[in-house]
Amino acid sequence: MREEIGQSIRDIFQSLNKQEAIQRMKEVIIRYEKIAPKFCRWLEENAEEGMTFLSYPREYWKKIKTTNSVERLKSEIRASYKSYSLISK
Repeated sequence: MREEIGQSIRDIFQSLNKQEAIQRMKEVIIRYEKIAPKFCRWLEENAEEGMTFLSYPREYWKKIKTTNSVERLKSEIRASYKSYSLISK
């Protein structure tokens, strides 16, 4: 079931526009409301915020979806760690 739910979320966020994503979200909620009610509540409360990128032109989607200060910080830490481990050898 976990893989199915994960695929359902991916399908929602791979929609071509926000209306399609909302429709898919509603379908997922109906499908899982009895077997995963907490997930459905979470999806209803949080998914639309994650769909913000769908309001922008498609050519910006990848940049918007991957722009994240935490990801940048993690990559900087990894780079620092790699350079440190090379120097310390």
